[in-house]
Amino acid sequence: MILETIAVYKRLALLLGVFFIYFPINIHAQNNQQNEAEVVINQSNFEIGLQKLFNKEYKEASEIFENLYVKTKSPRVKLEWARALYLQGNRKQSEKLFNEVLALDPPMMVREKIGGYLEDISVSTGKLEANVGFIKDTNPRFVTNNQTINLFGQSYSYNPGFDTSPKYGTSYFLSGAKGLDDKNEWVLGFGVNGASFSDKYFNRTDIETSASYRFLDIPKMFVKLSYENYLYGDRLLYKQPALSIKHQQEESSGSYWTNELKIGQLSYPEYSYLNGNGKSYSTSFGLPITTNLTSGLELGIDRTEAKENAYTFTTKSIGWVTNFYQPEIFIKGQLKFVESFRKYGDLDPMFYEIRKESKSAVYLTIIKTDWKVLGVSPSLDLGFEKNNSNIGLYSYKRSIVNLYFKKIY
Repeated sequence: MILETIAVYKRLALLLGVFFIYFPINIHAQNNQQNEAEVVINQSNFEIGLQKLFNKEYKEASEIFENLYVKTKSPRVKLEWARALYLQGNRKQSEKLFNEVLALDPPMMVREKIGGYLEDISVSTGKLEANVGFIKDTNPRFVTNNQTINLFGQSYSYNPGFDTSPKYGTSYFLSGAKGLDDKNEWVLGFGVNGASFSDKYFNRTDIETSASYRFLDIPKMFVKLSYENYLYGDRLLYKQPALSIKHQQEESSGSYWTNELKIGQLSYPEYSYLNGNGKSYSTSFGLPITTNLTSGLELGIDRTEAKENAYTFTTKSIGWVTNFYQPEIFIKGQLKFVESFRKYGDLDPMFYEIRKESKSAVYLTIIKTDWKVLGVSPSLDLGFEKNNSNIGLYSYKRSIVNLYFKKIY
C-alpha cells in the first residue's frame, strides 16, 4: 500500500512539476499519538488534492490543502496549498505562503521553483527592480595587452591613445515588467544594464524594451519583440530591433532544457559598414547532481552579417554551468566556463588576413542569501576573459570584479 501510494505521488509530481523527491517533508501530523487511520486519511486527502490540481480544480484543491495543513502543519502541504492558490488566481495569499516556505530554507531546486512563482506574481502586479554596485574592470575597451604589433611584416609600437590602467566605477541594473492579462501571457518589459566610470569614455549602457507573449504553458513557449540601444562611451554604438522565440522546459526532477532563436537588424549610426542582420541560436540543458547542486551545458551559434564582408563573422560557443547552494552557510552561486570560436568572412582591410579568434572565460557568482538590507542581498561577480587572435591587435585579457546588491529568492 505504502509503495503504491509513493508511486502515485511521483507520477503526479512529474505531471505537476512538484518537487516530491527533493522536498520530502512528511505530510503526516506531528502528534505521536496519531493513529494509523488518521495517517491513511491524510495521505488520501493529499493525493486527492494533487489530483484536483491536475484536473485544474484549483478552488477545491486549495480547500483540501488548507484543511490538511491545519491538521498536519506540514511545509510540504503548505507548498501545494500555495500553488493551488496561485493557480486559482489568489496571488496575494499564495505569495505569503510561498515566502513562508522559503523561510524554512528548502533545497535549491525547490527555492528556484518558488522563485519562479514569486517572479510571476510580481510581474502581474507590476515589477520594478533596481540593483547598484561597485565594479573594477581591468580592460573596459578590450585593448590588446601587447604593445607591439606586426604590420606588413614589420613590428610597430602600439599606443591606444588613452589610459589603459584598470577602471573603477559604479554598476547598475534597472528592470521592470507588467503583465497585461490575468495569466501574464502578454508582458511589457524594459531593462537598463551598465557601468559608469570617472572617465565617460569607458561608460557602457545597454537599454532594451520588449513585448512578449507566452503561447504555451507546458513546455513554456515565448515569442518576444525587442528593441535594444547600446551606448558605449556615452555615444550610441548600435541599435537593434529583434524577434526571438524561446522554449523552456523544467522537470520535477530538477532537469531543464531551453532553446532560443533570435533574428535582428544591427544598425551602427557612426559605422555604417557594420550594418547588417544578426541571427543566433542557443540551447542549454542540465541535470541535478545532488539536492543542492545542478550542472549543465550551454551551446550557441550566431552569425552577424555586415555591409563589408570583412566584418561579417560566425561564432560558436560551448559552456559548462554549475549552480550550487550551501544551506549551512547560506551561500548560493554559479560557476561557468565558456569557450568560443569566431571566424570573419574576408580579409581584414588593415592586416590582409582573415581574422580568427578563440576566447576562454570563467565566471563565478557568490550570493549571501541571509544578508539582507531593504530586501536585497550582496552578490559578488568575478570574471576573467582571454581572447586570442591571429591578428595581435585583437588579442586581449580582461578581469572583472563586481559587488552589487540584488533581490533574491
